[in-house]
Order: sequence, then structure tokens, then C-alpha cells
Amino acid sequence: MPLKIYGMTASPPVRLVLLTAEVLGLDYEFVEVNIDKSEQLADDFLKLNPQHNIPVLQHDDFIMNESRAIAGYLVRTFDPNGNLYPIEPKIQARVDQRLLFDMGITSRAIEDIIIPILFGRKLNKNDEVKKKELDKLKEAMNWMREMIQETGYAAGTHDLTIADLNFLVSYSTIRDTKMVDTEEYEELEKYFKRLSELIPNYEKANGEGSKLLGDHYIKMLSLDEAHSKHSSNK
Repeated sequence: MPLKIYGMTASPPVRLVLLTAEVLGLDYEFVEVNIDKSEQLADDFLKLNPQHNIPVLQHDDFIMNESRAIAGYLVRTFDPNGNLYPIEPKIQARVDQRLLFDMGITSRAIEDIIIPILFGRKLNKNDEVKKKELDKLKEAMNWMREMIQETGYAAGTHDLTIADLNFLVSYSTIRDTKMVDTEEYEELEKYFKRLSELIPNYEKANGEGSKLLGDHYIKMLSLDEAHSKHSSNK
């Protein structure tokens, strides 16, 4: 039975799993679960994942969620030589640190900015709050830039790891939503372009979904700004 990956391509966590599967050259079936239509709450999906989040991996009778855990499972199962997840403890620990850094800092900063816009949550943020959120994201990007300086890879390795795949997902999301002018981050731009060319089917696994998310965010942001301007003129 081939692997099944459930999710939607605009989702950054789903894209991490798809990138991992593509780099490993895995045969998998992608099953669309559109959370905009609440398909994650359908009975069949809830049987797979009562937590009703995406992505979800199904490998025979083994089912799990959470993108970084899924990526870790895939590399441990299908990459025994440890190319994407090096076996040496100190290097592996650094890969883990980068994954947790992205989860707790970079991705959190991205979500704080885009989630209210994407889901129409009117939080009435003032300019000071918006600036603080953007400053947090820029700080995370500066740390990302420092992390890749040593060897050109996220975890100080000389080859691609799942930490790089995670960084690519976050950076492409920042880039395509235009939250930050990424041209100001020359090292990250070069890193992004170099690594995206190394990954098989990069556009299918990450590029197309990132652009979908970016276009949708920009559209929703424009509507939100127009609504705010209209409200302030009343």
C-alpha cells in the first residue's frame, strides 16, 4: 500500500511533508483535505485524526499527524543512511534544534501575522502591535541568516537535511505573502534559490502551494485594509 499524505498544498506544514517525500523519492498518494471547506471535520477524516489538523500520514496501518514528526518518521524509515537526518548525535541535535526553532519562533511569527487575515478575525491591531509582530519575524529571519552562514545549510552540515526543508517552507511563505521585502536578505535569497533547485519536483511539493497561500493572503489583506479604511471614514 503506498503512503497517503492528507492535507492541502497551501498549508506550510503539509508542504514540509511533501518536500520530504519528494527528496526521498517516495511513491505516495496525496489526498486533498480542504480546511476552508471544513473537510477536516468529516467523519472519515476524524477517524484518521481526531485532532482534525493537517497533515496526516497513513503508512499501512500506521497513522500519525504533526508535520515535523511525520518528516522525522519518513527519514528514519526510508533514509537509513541518515542523509536527511544525520545519525551523529551532535549533528542530529542541531537539526532538531532548527526544527524546534522554526516551530516556536519563525512559524509562530508568520502565523501571528497571517492567520487573523486568512480567517477573517478582526483583532483591531494598532500600528504598534503590527510593528512588533513584523519585528519578531525579521528577528527570526536574521537568526536564520546566521544559521546558514557556516556551511550554507541550516544545521551546519554540508548536505541537505530536513531542517533545510523546514526553512525553505517558511522562507517561501514569507516570500510569497510579501510580508517582508526578502530582497533585503541576500544570503537567504541565494540559499532559497540554490536549495529549491536541488529538490525534485520542488514546484509541485512547495512552490505552487506557497504561491497559492501568498496570493490568497494578499487578496484577503487588501479586503481587510479596505474594510478598515471604510470603517474609519464612517
